[in-house]
Amino acid sequence: LVKLWMHGWRNRYCGQDSVGSIFDTSLVLADTVQMVGFMLPEGNGMPQAGFSATILRMVRLVRLARLLRLLRSGVFRYLFEIAQGMEGGMATLGWSIVLFLMFVYVASLIFREGLG
Repeated sequence: LVKLWMHGWRNRYCGQDSVGSIFDTSLVLADTVQMVGFMLPEGNGMPQAGFSATILRMVRLVRLARLLRLLRSGVFRYLFEIAQGMEGGMATLGWSIVLFLMFVYVASLIFREGLG
């Protein structure tokens, strides 16, 4: 709703990514109708077995897979190199923290016994 308020209806549903926006909105509406149907009592005259939005969710996952394919392009090569460098440095950082904490622990024991 915030995006809709910021960009307006026309930008959201008639702009560049209008098909995706309409699809996402229909998925949210289908889920809302399904939730309301589950909350109603059984004897209300409405059928309990209705449209399931699971298929729409699967289509949304396919859209996400297309986005993941974009990450393999050359544009994100440096980003992956930075992430790999951070991953490689985690072990060194972890052991340096352990060494520092051991030093602090030994120093605190010495001061506790020495100064009382």
